[in-house]
Amino acid sequence: MMPKPKDILPLKGYSQLLFGEDVDQIVQKIGEADQIDQIEGAEPGSMVLHYNNPEMALFFEGYGSSILAFIETTDNEATLFGKQVFKLRKDEIIALMAANGYDEVDSSKENGGELLSFDLAMIDFYFIKNELNAVSWGVILNDNGAILHL
Repeated sequence: MMPKPKDILPLKGYSQLLFGEDVDQIVQKIGEADQIDQIEGAEPGSMVLHYNNPEMALFFEGYGSSILAFIETTDNEATLFGKQVFKLRKDEIIALMAANGYDEVDSSKENGGELLSFDLAMIDFYFIKNELNAVSWGVILNDNGAILHL
Protein backbone atom coordinates (compact mmCIF):
# COMPACT_ATOMS: atom_id res chain seq x y z
CA MET A 1 0.00 0.00 0.00
CA MET A 2 1.26 3.47 -0.89
CA PRO A 3 1.95 6.21 1.66
CA LYS A 4 -0.79 8.71 2.36
CA PRO A 5 -1.31 10.98 -0.66
CA LYS A 6 -0.50 14.62 -0.12
CA ASP A 7 0.53 16.13 -3.48
CA ILE A 8 -2.37 17.78 -5.32
CA LEU A 9 -1.60 17.40 -9.02
CA PRO A 10 -4.02 19.48 -11.12
CA LEU A 11 -5.37 17.54 -14.13
CA LYS A 12 -3.40 14.43 -13.00
CA GLY A 13 -4.48 13.24 -9.55
CA TYR A 14 -3.35 13.10 -5.94
CA SER A 15 0.21 11.77 -5.50
CA GLN A 16 0.02 8.25 -7.00
CA LEU A 17 -3.79 8.24 -7.32
CA LEU A 18 -4.30 9.13 -10.97
CA PHE A 19 -7.37 10.31 -12.81
CA GLY A 20 -8.58 7.66 -15.24
CA GLU A 21 -7.70 4.73 -12.99
CA ASP A 22 -10.51 2.38 -12.07
CA VAL A 23 -11.80 1.83 -8.56
CA ASP A 24 -9.94 -1.50 -8.17
CA GLN A 25 -6.59 0.14 -8.99
CA ILE A 26 -7.24 2.93 -6.47
CA VAL A 27 -8.36 0.56 -3.69
CA GLN A 28 -5.28 -1.57 -4.32
CA LYS A 29 -3.10 1.54 -3.83
CA ILE A 30 -4.82 3.12 -0.83
CA GLY A 31 -7.01 0.43 0.73
CA GLU A 32 -10.71 0.09 1.39
CA ALA A 33 -12.75 3.26 1.88
CA ASP A 34 -14.28 4.19 5.23
CA GLN A 35 -17.58 4.92 3.47
CA ILE A 36 -18.96 4.38 -0.05
CA ASP A 37 -21.85 6.35 -1.54
CA GLN A 38 -23.56 5.71 -4.86
CA ILE A 39 -24.21 8.86 -6.91
CA GLU A 40 -27.93 9.02 -7.62
CA GLY A 41 -29.02 9.86 -11.14
CA ALA A 42 -25.58 9.21 -12.60
CA GLU A 43 -24.17 6.40 -14.73
CA PRO A 44 -24.27 2.98 -13.04
CA GLY A 45 -20.99 2.53 -11.19
CA SER A 46 -20.70 6.23 -10.31
CA MET A 47 -19.71 6.45 -6.65
CA VAL A 48 -17.79 8.33 -3.99
CA LEU A 49 -15.19 6.68 -1.76
CA HIS A 50 -14.68 8.58 1.50
CA TYR A 51 -11.47 8.21 3.49
CA ASN A 52 -10.86 9.54 7.00
CA ASN A 53 -7.05 9.40 6.89
CA PRO A 54 -6.19 11.19 4.76
CA GLU A 55 -9.34 13.27 4.71
CA MET A 56 -10.50 12.92 1.10
CA ALA A 57 -13.36 11.92 -1.14
CA LEU A 58 -12.69 10.19 -4.45
CA PHE A 59 -15.41 10.54 -7.08
CA PHE A 60 -15.74 7.83 -9.71
CA GLU A 61 -17.82 7.94 -12.87
CA GLY A 62 -19.17 4.71 -14.31
CA TYR A 63 -18.30 3.87 -17.93
CA GLY A 64 -18.31 0.09 -17.86
CA SER A 65 -16.00 0.37 -14.85
CA SER A 66 -15.77 3.11 -12.25
CA ILE A 67 -13.12 5.69 -13.27
CA LEU A 68 -11.53 8.28 -10.94
CA ALA A 69 -12.63 11.71 -12.20
CA PHE A 70 -12.68 14.08 -9.22
CA ILE A 71 -11.03 14.43 -5.79
CA GLU A 72 -11.76 16.60 -2.78
CA THR A 73 -9.52 16.95 0.26
CA THR A 74 -9.65 18.72 3.59
CA ASP A 75 -6.28 17.27 4.69
CA ASN A 76 -4.19 20.02 6.27
CA GLU A 77 -0.99 18.31 5.09
CA ALA A 78 -1.96 18.48 1.39
CA THR A 79 0.54 20.27 -0.83
CA LEU A 80 0.14 22.10 -4.12
CA PHE A 81 3.23 22.93 -6.17
CA GLY A 82 5.36 22.17 -3.09
CA LYS A 83 3.45 24.43 -0.67
CA GLN A 84 1.16 23.33 2.16
CA VAL A 85 -1.98 24.72 0.59
CA PHE A 86 -4.12 24.88 3.74
CA LYS A 87 -1.60 27.28 5.30
CA LEU A 88 -1.94 29.77 2.42
CA ARG A 89 -4.18 32.83 2.20
CA LYS A 90 -6.36 33.53 -0.85
CA ASP A 91 -3.87 35.97 -2.36
CA GLU A 92 -1.03 33.45 -1.87
CA ILE A 93 -3.02 30.71 -3.62
CA ILE A 94 -3.80 33.05 -6.51
CA ALA A 95 -0.09 33.94 -6.79
CA LEU A 96 0.97 30.26 -6.56
CA MET A 97 -1.47 29.25 -9.30
CA ALA A 98 -0.34 32.17 -11.50
CA ALA A 99 3.32 31.23 -10.99
CA ASN A 100 2.44 27.77 -12.33
CA GLY A 101 0.62 28.98 -15.43
CA TYR A 102 -2.94 29.37 -14.15
CA ASP A 103 -3.65 33.07 -13.91
CA GLU A 104 -7.37 33.08 -14.79
CA VAL A 105 -9.42 32.89 -11.61
CA ASP A 106 -13.13 33.31 -10.87
CA SER A 107 -14.54 34.07 -7.47
CA SER A 108 -18.10 33.39 -6.32
CA LYS A 109 -20.08 33.16 -3.11
CA GLU A 110 -21.33 29.69 -2.28
CA ASN A 111 -23.03 28.25 0.83
CA GLY A 112 -21.85 31.08 3.06
CA GLY A 113 -18.28 30.86 1.82
CA GLU A 114 -16.19 31.88 -1.15
CA LEU A 115 -15.14 29.68 -4.05
CA LEU A 116 -11.99 30.42 -6.06
CA SER A 117 -12.08 28.52 -9.37
CA PHE A 118 -9.26 28.01 -11.84
CA ASP A 119 -11.11 26.48 -14.79
CA LEU A 120 -8.06 25.62 -16.90
CA ALA A 121 -6.62 23.62 -14.00
CA MET A 122 -10.09 22.31 -13.07
CA ILE A 123 -9.41 23.12 -9.41
CA ASP A 124 -11.53 24.91 -6.81
CA PHE A 125 -10.61 26.31 -3.42
CA TYR A 126 -13.46 26.74 -0.92
CA PHE A 127 -13.01 29.31 1.85
CA ILE A 128 -15.11 29.90 4.94
CA LYS A 129 -14.36 33.14 6.80
CA ASN A 130 -11.20 33.62 4.70
CA GLU A 131 -9.82 30.22 5.74
CA LEU A 132 -9.31 27.42 3.22
CA ASN A 133 -11.80 24.66 4.01
CA ALA A 134 -11.51 22.28 1.02
CA VAL A 135 -9.72 21.80 -2.30
CA SER A 136 -11.40 19.92 -5.14
CA TRP A 137 -10.04 19.12 -8.58
CA GLY A 138 -10.70 16.76 -11.43
CA VAL A 139 -10.90 16.05 -15.12
CA ILE A 140 -13.61 15.72 -17.74
CA LEU A 141 -14.27 12.25 -19.09
CA ASN A 142 -15.79 11.47 -22.49
CA ASP A 143 -18.61 8.94 -23.03
CA ASN A 144 -16.07 6.10 -23.05
CA GLY A 145 -14.43 7.14 -19.76
CA ALA A 146 -11.30 8.58 -21.39
CA ILE A 147 -9.87 11.88 -20.09
CA LEU A 148 -10.59 14.88 -22.31
CA HIS A 149 -7.73 17.38 -22.41
CA LEU A 150 -8.64 21.05 -22.52
